[in-house]
Amino acid sequence: MLLGQLLHCDVAVLNLDGDVESSTPRFLPESIKERRSIQVNNRVVGYLAVTRTIEEQDRYAQMCLEQAVTILAIEYTIRQSLQLQREREQESFLVELLSGTAGQEELLRHRARQVGMPHGARRYVVMLELAEEELPPQQKEERLLKLLEEINRGENQSRKGVLIHEKIAVICSTSTQDVAEQREEAVGDLEELTGWGGEKEGASWRCGIGCLRERLEDLPDSYREAKRALRIGRLMRPGQPVVHFEDILVEDLLEEAADHPSLASMSRMFIEPLVAYDREYGTELLTTLASFLRSGGQTKKVGEELFIHRNSVLYRLERVEEVLGVDLHDAETRFRLDLAMRAWKLRELAEDTDRL
Repeated sequence: MLLGQLLHCDVAVLNLDGDVESSTPRFLPESIKERRSIQVNNRVVGYLAVTRTIEEQDRYAQMCLEQAVTILAIEYTIRQSLQLQREREQESFLVELLSGTAGQEELLRHRARQVGMPHGARRYVVMLELAEEELPPQQKEERLLKLLEEINRGENQSRKGVLIHEKIAVICSTSTQDVAEQREEAVGDLEELTGWGGEKEGASWRCGIGCLRERLEDLPDSYREAKRALRIGRLMRPGQPVVHFEDILVEDLLEEAADHPSLASMSRMFIEPLVAYDREYGTELLTTLASFLRSGGQTKKVGEELFIHRNSVLYRLERVEEVLGVDLHDAETRFRLDLAMRAWKLRELAEDTDRL
Protein backbone atom coordinates (compact mmCIF):
# COMPACT_ATOMS: atom_id res chain seq x y z
CA MET A 1 0.00 0.00 0.00
CA LEU A 2 1.21 3.53 -0.87
CA LEU A 3 0.28 4.73 2.62
CA GLY A 4 2.86 2.37 4.12
CA GLN A 5 5.58 3.92 1.98
CA LEU A 6 4.53 7.45 2.96
CA LEU A 7 4.47 6.63 6.67
CA HIS A 8 7.54 4.32 6.60
CA CYS A 9 5.69 1.49 8.40
CA ASP A 10 3.32 -1.37 7.73
CA VAL A 11 -0.42 -0.65 7.52
CA ALA A 12 -3.62 -2.71 7.22
CA VAL A 13 -7.37 -2.32 6.83
CA LEU A 14 -9.26 -4.33 9.45
CA ASN A 15 -12.94 -5.26 9.57
CA LEU A 16 -15.08 -4.89 12.69
CA ASP A 17 -13.92 -8.28 13.99
CA GLY A 18 -10.28 -7.24 13.66
CA ASP A 19 -9.59 -9.49 10.67
CA VAL A 20 -7.20 -8.18 8.01
CA GLU A 21 -8.92 -7.22 4.73
CA SER A 22 -5.79 -5.82 3.04
CA SER A 23 -2.28 -4.93 4.22
CA THR A 24 1.33 -4.31 3.31
CA PRO A 25 3.31 -7.56 2.78
CA ARG A 26 5.10 -7.59 6.15
CA PHE A 27 2.23 -6.47 8.33
CA LEU A 28 1.85 -8.37 11.62
CA PRO A 29 -1.26 -7.83 13.82
CA GLU A 30 0.82 -7.97 17.01
CA SER A 31 2.86 -4.97 15.75
CA ILE A 32 -0.10 -2.56 15.67
CA LYS A 33 0.64 0.71 17.45
CA GLU A 34 -2.36 2.77 16.40
CA ARG A 35 -5.84 2.32 14.91
CA ARG A 36 -8.13 4.87 13.27
CA SER A 37 -11.88 4.23 12.94
CA ILE A 38 -13.42 4.26 9.47
CA GLN A 39 -16.96 5.66 9.71
CA VAL A 40 -19.91 5.77 7.31
CA ASN A 41 -22.99 7.72 8.44
CA ASN A 42 -21.59 7.96 11.98
CA ARG A 43 -21.19 4.17 12.16
CA VAL A 44 -17.82 2.44 12.43
CA VAL A 45 -17.39 0.00 9.55
CA GLY A 46 -13.68 -0.85 9.92
CA TYR A 47 -10.28 0.33 11.06
CA LEU A 48 -7.00 1.55 9.57
CA ALA A 49 -4.08 0.12 11.57
CA VAL A 50 -0.42 1.23 11.49
CA THR A 51 2.68 -0.29 13.11
CA ARG A 52 4.19 2.91 14.42
CA THR A 53 2.92 5.66 16.70
CA ILE A 54 2.08 8.83 14.80
CA GLU A 55 3.07 11.83 16.87
CA GLU A 56 0.62 14.71 17.05
CA GLN A 57 3.24 17.19 15.81
CA ASP A 58 3.93 15.09 12.72
CA ARG A 59 1.45 17.03 10.59
CA TYR A 60 2.38 15.29 7.35
CA ALA A 61 1.75 11.80 8.77
CA GLN A 62 -1.47 12.97 10.44
CA MET A 63 -2.72 14.41 7.15
CA CYS A 64 -1.86 11.18 5.30
CA LEU A 65 -3.82 9.17 7.86
CA GLU A 66 -6.85 11.46 7.72
CA GLN A 67 -6.98 11.38 3.94
CA ALA A 68 -6.55 7.60 3.88
CA VAL A 69 -9.44 7.20 6.34
CA THR A 70 -11.62 9.51 4.20
CA ILE A 71 -10.84 7.56 1.02
CA LEU A 72 -11.56 4.25 2.78
CA ALA A 73 -14.88 5.63 4.05
CA ILE A 74 -15.83 6.49 0.45
CA GLU A 75 -14.79 3.00 -0.68
CA TYR A 76 -16.91 1.40 2.06
CA THR A 77 -19.86 3.60 1.04
CA ILE A 78 -19.57 2.46 -2.57
CA ARG A 79 -19.20 -1.16 -1.45
CA GLN A 80 -22.29 -0.93 0.78
CA SER A 81 -24.28 0.71 -2.01
CA LEU A 82 -23.39 -2.10 -4.41
CA GLN A 83 -24.21 -4.69 -1.77
CA LEU A 84 -27.59 -3.05 -1.12
CA GLN A 85 -28.34 -3.00 -4.85
CA ARG A 86 -27.40 -6.69 -5.10
CA GLU A 87 -29.63 -7.56 -2.14
CA ARG A 88 -32.57 -5.72 -3.71
CA GLU A 89 -32.06 -7.50 -7.03
CA GLN A 90 -31.85 -10.82 -5.23
CA GLU A 91 -34.98 -10.13 -3.18
CA SER A 92 -36.91 -9.08 -6.28
CA PHE A 93 -35.83 -12.22 -8.15
CA LEU A 94 -36.72 -14.54 -5.26
CA VAL A 95 -40.22 -13.05 -4.97
CA GLU A 96 -40.75 -13.34 -8.74
CA LEU A 97 -39.38 -16.88 -8.77
CA LEU A 98 -41.63 -18.13 -5.96
CA SER A 99 -44.69 -16.41 -7.44
CA GLY A 100 -44.10 -18.14 -10.77
CA THR A 101 -43.77 -14.93 -12.79
CA ALA A 102 -40.00 -14.89 -13.36
CA GLY A 103 -39.88 -16.62 -16.76
CA GLN A 104 -38.77 -19.92 -18.26
CA GLU A 105 -36.00 -22.25 -17.10
CA GLU A 106 -33.13 -20.95 -19.24
CA LEU A 107 -33.75 -17.33 -18.24
CA LEU A 108 -34.24 -18.34 -14.60
CA ARG A 109 -30.88 -20.10 -14.46
CA HIS A 110 -29.15 -17.06 -15.96
CA ARG A 111 -30.75 -14.67 -13.47
CA ALA A 112 -30.10 -17.07 -10.58
CA ARG A 113 -26.36 -17.03 -11.33
CA GLN A 114 -26.37 -13.23 -11.45
CA VAL A 115 -27.87 -12.81 -7.99
CA GLY A 116 -25.98 -15.64 -6.27
CA MET A 117 -28.86 -18.08 -5.95
CA PRO A 118 -28.20 -21.47 -4.33
CA HIS A 119 -26.95 -23.91 -6.94
CA GLY A 120 -27.24 -27.68 -6.70
CA ALA A 121 -28.84 -30.70 -8.28
CA ARG A 122 -32.11 -30.06 -6.44
CA ARG A 123 -33.80 -27.25 -4.58
CA TYR A 124 -36.70 -26.90 -2.17
CA VAL A 125 -38.45 -24.19 -0.18
CA VAL A 126 -38.63 -23.85 3.59
CA MET A 127 -41.13 -21.49 5.24
CA LEU A 128 -40.38 -20.09 8.69
CA GLU A 129 -42.63 -18.22 11.09
CA LEU A 130 -42.35 -17.15 14.71
CA ALA A 131 -44.32 -19.40 17.04
CA GLU A 132 -44.51 -16.59 19.60
CA GLU A 133 -47.61 -14.94 18.15
CA GLU A 134 -48.07 -12.52 21.07
CA LEU A 135 -44.81 -10.69 20.41
CA PRO A 136 -45.11 -6.92 19.80
CA PRO A 137 -44.94 -6.14 16.04
CA GLN A 138 -41.60 -4.31 16.31
CA GLN A 139 -39.93 -7.12 18.24
CA LYS A 140 -41.36 -9.67 15.81
CA GLU A 141 -39.99 -7.75 12.83
CA GLU A 142 -36.57 -7.44 14.49
CA ARG A 143 -36.37 -11.20 15.05
CA LEU A 144 -37.44 -11.95 11.49
CA LEU A 145 -34.89 -9.54 10.01
CA LYS A 146 -32.15 -10.86 12.31
CA LEU A 147 -32.77 -14.44 11.19
CA LEU A 148 -33.02 -13.38 7.54
CA GLU A 149 -29.64 -11.65 7.82
CA GLU A 150 -28.17 -14.83 9.31
CA ILE A 151 -29.62 -16.94 6.49
CA ASN A 152 -28.18 -14.68 3.78
CA ARG A 153 -24.86 -13.99 5.54
CA GLY A 154 -21.74 -14.01 3.39
CA GLU A 155 -21.54 -15.92 0.14
CA ASN A 156 -23.56 -18.91 1.32
CA GLN A 157 -24.43 -20.91 -1.78
CA SER A 158 -26.74 -23.45 -0.14
CA ARG A 159 -29.61 -21.14 0.89
CA LYS A 160 -31.13 -17.73 0.23
CA GLY A 161 -34.11 -16.22 2.02
CA VAL A 162 -36.65 -13.46 1.54
CA LEU A 163 -39.29 -11.96 3.83
CA ILE A 164 -42.87 -12.46 2.55
CA HIS A 165 -45.94 -11.50 4.63
CA GLU A 166 -44.22 -11.79 8.03
CA LYS A 167 -42.72 -15.16 7.14
CA ILE A 168 -39.32 -16.11 5.75
CA ALA A 169 -39.18 -18.16 2.57
CA VAL A 170 -35.83 -19.92 2.17
CA ILE A 171 -34.68 -21.54 -1.06
CA CYS A 172 -32.30 -24.38 -0.19
CA SER A 173 -30.13 -26.53 -2.43
CA THR A 174 -29.21 -30.15 -1.84
CA SER A 175 -27.68 -33.14 -3.58
CA THR A 176 -29.97 -35.68 -1.91
CA GLN A 177 -33.05 -37.31 -3.40
CA ASP A 178 -34.21 -38.80 -0.09
CA VAL A 179 -36.97 -37.02 1.87
CA ALA A 180 -35.58 -38.16 5.23
CA GLU A 181 -32.14 -36.77 4.38
CA GLN A 182 -33.73 -33.55 3.11
CA ARG A 183 -35.60 -33.15 6.39
CA GLU A 184 -32.42 -33.86 8.36
CA GLU A 185 -30.50 -31.22 6.40
CA ALA A 186 -33.25 -28.64 6.89
CA VAL A 187 -33.52 -29.32 10.63
CA GLY A 188 -29.72 -29.11 10.96
CA ASP A 189 -29.71 -25.71 9.26
CA LEU A 190 -32.54 -24.49 11.48
CA GLU A 191 -30.81 -25.64 14.65
CA GLU A 192 -27.70 -23.77 13.57
CA LEU A 193 -29.60 -20.60 12.62
CA THR A 194 -32.23 -20.39 15.34
CA GLY A 195 -30.55 -22.25 18.18
CA TRP A 196 -33.09 -25.05 18.67
CA GLY A 197 -31.68 -27.14 21.47
CA GLY A 198 -28.88 -24.63 22.05
CA GLU A 199 -28.25 -21.38 23.85
CA LYS A 200 -29.19 -18.90 21.12
CA GLU A 201 -32.07 -16.53 21.72
CA GLY A 202 -35.23 -16.82 19.65
CA ALA A 203 -35.66 -20.56 19.28
CA SER A 204 -39.49 -20.48 19.01
CA TRP A 205 -39.95 -21.04 15.30
CA ARG A 206 -42.26 -23.16 13.18
CA CYS A 207 -41.14 -24.59 9.86
CA GLY A 208 -42.84 -26.01 6.76
CA ILE A 209 -40.78 -27.87 4.14
CA GLY A 210 -41.73 -28.30 0.48
CA CYS A 211 -40.73 -31.22 -1.73
CA LEU A 212 -37.58 -31.39 -3.87
CA ARG A 213 -37.52 -29.90 -7.37
CA GLU A 214 -34.87 -30.16 -10.09
CA ARG A 215 -36.09 -27.23 -12.19
CA LEU A 216 -36.22 -23.62 -11.03
CA GLU A 217 -39.53 -23.05 -12.78
CA ASP A 218 -41.05 -25.78 -10.56
CA LEU A 219 -40.00 -24.08 -7.30
CA PRO A 220 -43.39 -22.28 -6.92
CA ASP A 221 -44.87 -25.75 -6.32
CA SER A 222 -42.38 -26.39 -3.50
CA TYR A 223 -43.22 -22.93 -2.13
CA ARG A 224 -46.95 -23.76 -2.15
CA GLU A 225 -46.21 -27.07 -0.40
CA ALA A 226 -44.05 -25.42 2.26
CA LYS A 227 -46.79 -22.86 2.99
CA ARG A 228 -49.40 -25.59 3.28
CA ALA A 229 -47.15 -27.70 5.52
CA LEU A 230 -46.65 -24.69 7.78
CA ARG A 231 -50.32 -23.69 7.84
CA ILE A 232 -51.83 -27.16 8.23
CA GLY A 233 -49.08 -28.32 10.58
CA ARG A 234 -49.80 -25.40 12.91
CA LEU A 235 -53.25 -26.85 13.64
CA MET A 236 -52.87 -30.57 13.00
CA ARG A 237 -49.43 -31.08 14.59
CA PRO A 238 -49.06 -28.33 17.21
CA GLY A 239 -46.25 -30.12 19.07
CA GLN A 240 -44.20 -30.68 15.91
CA PRO A 241 -42.17 -27.55 15.00
CA VAL A 242 -40.94 -28.96 11.66
CA VAL A 243 -43.53 -30.33 9.22
CA HIS A 244 -42.73 -31.68 5.75
CA PHE A 245 -45.39 -31.56 3.05
CA GLU A 246 -45.32 -35.35 2.89
CA ASP A 247 -46.42 -35.37 6.56
CA ILE A 248 -49.72 -33.73 5.65
CA LEU A 249 -50.59 -35.38 2.33
CA VAL A 250 -53.84 -36.75 3.77
CA GLU A 251 -54.84 -33.34 5.15
CA ASP A 252 -53.96 -31.71 1.84
CA LEU A 253 -56.23 -34.14 0.03
CA LEU A 254 -59.02 -33.66 2.58
CA GLU A 255 -58.82 -29.89 2.31
CA GLU A 256 -59.27 -30.14 -1.45
CA ALA A 257 -62.35 -32.31 -0.82
CA ALA A 258 -63.67 -30.23 2.11
CA ASP A 259 -67.15 -29.90 0.61
CA HIS A 260 -67.58 -33.60 -0.17
CA PRO A 261 -70.88 -34.86 1.33
CA SER A 262 -69.22 -38.02 2.73
CA LEU A 263 -66.91 -35.90 4.92
CA ALA A 264 -69.87 -33.89 6.18
CA SER A 265 -71.71 -37.14 6.96
CA MET A 266 -68.74 -38.54 8.94
CA SER A 267 -68.49 -35.29 10.87
CA ARG A 268 -72.17 -35.56 11.88
CA MET A 269 -71.67 -39.18 12.91
CA PHE A 270 -68.35 -39.01 14.75
CA ILE A 271 -67.46 -35.43 15.69
CA GLU A 272 -70.56 -33.38 16.41
CA PRO A 273 -71.90 -35.76 19.10
CA LEU A 274 -68.62 -35.47 21.03
CA VAL A 275 -68.56 -31.68 20.66
CA ALA A 276 -72.09 -31.50 22.05
CA TYR A 277 -71.30 -33.90 24.90
CA ASP A 278 -68.15 -31.99 25.91
CA ARG A 279 -70.05 -28.70 25.83
CA GLU A 280 -72.87 -30.05 28.00
CA TYR A 281 -70.80 -31.94 30.60
CA GLY A 282 -67.47 -30.06 30.52
CA THR A 283 -65.53 -33.17 29.47
CA GLU A 284 -62.66 -33.55 27.00
CA LEU A 285 -63.71 -36.60 25.02
CA LEU A 286 -62.92 -35.06 21.62
CA THR A 287 -59.41 -34.05 22.72
CA THR A 288 -58.81 -37.51 24.13
CA LEU A 289 -60.01 -39.21 20.95
CA ALA A 290 -57.79 -36.95 18.81
CA SER A 291 -54.75 -37.86 20.92
CA PHE A 292 -55.70 -41.56 20.80
CA LEU A 293 -55.90 -41.53 17.00
CA ARG A 294 -52.74 -39.46 16.64
CA SER A 295 -50.73 -41.83 18.85
CA GLY A 296 -51.85 -44.93 16.98
CA GLY A 297 -54.03 -46.12 19.86
CA GLN A 298 -51.29 -46.07 22.52
CA THR A 299 -53.10 -45.09 25.70
CA LYS A 300 -49.86 -44.55 27.62
CA LYS A 301 -48.83 -41.84 25.15
CA VAL A 302 -52.30 -40.28 25.38
CA GLY A 303 -51.93 -40.03 29.16
CA GLU A 304 -48.48 -38.46 28.84
CA GLU A 305 -49.72 -35.95 26.27
CA LEU A 306 -52.80 -34.94 28.26
CA PHE A 307 -51.13 -35.23 31.70
CA ILE A 308 -53.72 -37.67 33.03
CA HIS A 309 -53.53 -41.21 34.44
CA ARG A 310 -53.90 -44.10 32.02
CA ASN A 311 -57.04 -45.23 33.85
CA SER A 312 -58.58 -41.82 33.11
CA VAL A 313 -57.70 -42.30 29.44
CA LEU A 314 -59.42 -45.70 29.37
CA TYR A 315 -62.51 -44.28 31.09
CA ARG A 316 -62.77 -41.42 28.59
CA LEU A 317 -62.37 -43.79 25.64
CA GLU A 318 -65.18 -45.97 27.02
CA ARG A 319 -67.40 -42.88 27.14
CA VAL A 320 -66.43 -42.09 23.51
CA GLU A 321 -67.53 -45.59 22.47
CA GLU A 322 -70.83 -45.18 24.31
CA VAL A 323 -71.58 -41.71 22.88
CA LEU A 324 -70.73 -42.69 19.29
CA GLY A 325 -71.84 -46.32 19.44
CA VAL A 326 -68.54 -47.57 18.00
CA ASP A 327 -65.78 -50.05 18.83
CA LEU A 328 -62.40 -48.28 18.95
CA HIS A 329 -60.63 -51.63 18.52
CA ASP A 330 -62.08 -51.97 15.02
CA ALA A 331 -59.54 -50.87 12.38
CA GLU A 332 -62.16 -49.65 9.89
CA THR A 333 -63.87 -47.57 12.59
CA ARG A 334 -60.58 -45.98 13.65
CA PHE A 335 -59.77 -45.20 10.03
CA ARG A 336 -63.10 -43.41 9.58
CA LEU A 337 -62.71 -41.57 12.89
CA ASP A 338 -59.24 -40.43 11.85
CA LEU A 339 -60.50 -39.09 8.52
CA ALA A 340 -63.43 -37.34 10.21
CA MET A 341 -61.16 -35.79 12.86
CA ARG A 342 -58.66 -34.48 10.30
CA ALA A 343 -61.39 -33.05 8.07
CA TRP A 344 -63.07 -31.36 11.06
CA LYS A 345 -59.82 -29.75 12.20
CA LEU A 346 -59.18 -28.54 8.66
CA ARG A 347 -62.57 -26.84 8.63
CA GLU A 348 -61.57 -25.17 11.90
CA LEU A 349 -58.40 -23.98 10.19
CA ALA A 350 -60.37 -22.49 7.32
CA GLU A 351 -62.73 -20.72 9.72
CA ASP A 352 -59.82 -19.31 11.76
CA THR A 353 -58.20 -18.07 8.56
CA ASP A 354 -61.42 -16.36 7.47
CA ARG A 355 -61.64 -14.58 10.83
CA LEU A 356 -58.10 -13.16 10.54
